[in-house]
Amino acid sequence: MDTDRIESHSGFIAWPEVQHDLAIYAISLRLGFRDLTDREPWGSRDESSVSVQAVRKSTVMKFDGSSWIAVGAKGFSAGGVSSTSIAVDTNGTPFVSYSDGGNSWKATVMKYNGADWVNVGSAGFSTNTAADILLALDPGGTPYVVFIEGGWGGAASVMKYSGTGWAYTGTAAFTTTPVSYVSIAIDPSGTPYIAYQDGLDGAATVQKFNGSGWGIVGSAGFTDDRSLYEQI
Repeated sequence: MDTDRIESHSGFIAWPEVQHDLAIYAISLRLGFRDLTDREPWGSRDESSVSVQAVRKSTVMKFDGSSWIAVGAKGFSAGGVSSTSIAVDTNGTPFVSYSDGGNSWKATVMKYNGADWVNVGSAGFSTNTAADILLALDPGGTPYVVFIEGGWGGAASVMKYSGTGWAYTGTAAFTTTPVSYVSIAIDPSGTPYIAYQDGLDGAATVQKFNGSGWGIVGSAGFTDDRSLYEQI
């Protein structure tokens, strides 16, 4: 299967602890399953018409066992979106993240409360623009996002929702060098890890947060050759 990305839109099928890259035409699609016995997939995509002038807003759809149905209103985002991703907590609540065209292309996270999509914290909460944003939930359901932060030469940042607002996990743009293809995962103890292509040599690097700062896991650029579409 072709795993090349289309523009900046990424797509993934997400099973518990396993992810596989999947490119799906002009649709940004991410499926999440609650657990191995209750697999009800959720899909997040850009909602657009055929017109190239259309504003692509976010829509989430769920497979109910026989068909796909919209979760809440279609096109619920304030403006156009890019780099959509989705995660589902242990209670079955879906969260989405995206680069928010209605808020200067900064990061926004929303969740579905059973009736409507509502912001998690403030819309457009990142300090600068957020490209290639990806979302993960820790074991307690706390959302994290990783993204390439504008104004920092292509370095990556991670932010976490505290319950009242969003704050950087460690320092902003902590990778110090340009990166591509960022991804994030949280281990069972709540430790976040990120993986990315290092902009210096194109090889893969993984970092984890130790409670006060980010550190390289093993060696930076540990792959022998150029690495693409890193997932962790």
